[in-house]
Amino acid sequence: MYDAIRVMNEDYSKRNADTAAIVPSFQGIAANCQIEFRLANIDPQGNCTNGIDRVVSALTNNADDNAKLNPWPYQNYLNIWVINTFSSAHSGAAAYAYYPGAAFPANKDGIISLYSYVGSIGASNPFNARTLTHEAGHCLNLAHVWGSTNQPGVACGDDGVTDTPETMGWTSCNLTGSICNPPIIENVQNYMEYSFCDVMFTEGQKTRMHAALNSSVGSRSNLWTP
Repeated sequence: MYDAIRVMNEDYSKRNADTAAIVPSFQGIAANCQIEFRLANIDPQGNCTNGIDRVVSALTNNADDNAKLNPWPYQNYLNIWVINTFSSAHSGAAAYAYYPGAAFPANKDGIISLYSYVGSIGASNPFNARTLTHEAGHCLNLAHVWGSTNQPGVACGDDGVTDTPETMGWTSCNLTGSICNPPIIENVQNYMEYSFCDVMFTEGQKTRMHAALNSSVGSRSNLWTP
């Protein structure tokens, strides 16, 4: 988990080494989002903690929201549950998360992920390491760049952010991809894509995430201090 937090913090502060690979069309709007994640050092009872809670349960297999055991108060913590396999309802998913205020009941708010997509080492690898970066984006009110579906490549769509071009979404790394409004290059390298060559957020996405963090919706404004 320490490595996973390291990856997230590098991505959200634009300290990831692969920013050098950003295509020229988007170099000028790649954002340092000025968001830092930390493992909790105080638990809900006020005790010292490393922020990692290990729960033995058969629900780690065929998991869904019912596997979100022992949630810490969503108003004060961003919960991340790590499981072995997903249920058929989430077949093919590496992880999922809710937009602010969308989880019901609210104590299911947070990220749930396969163990093999957490961090860049151990059971995971660098290719899978950006999954939590992507899912935390959803928690901070970012949609997929093609819109609020899980089906890229179906129809041109928009995420409500002005500096991410309209796109159908990508599952491959075509850095000159331009389908919806040629010759406009689409932001295939965005963390909210499915391309697996994601290296950036845009300035517009940064603004949207900061708006979520300053909103009471989903209690996101309670999750941070300067």
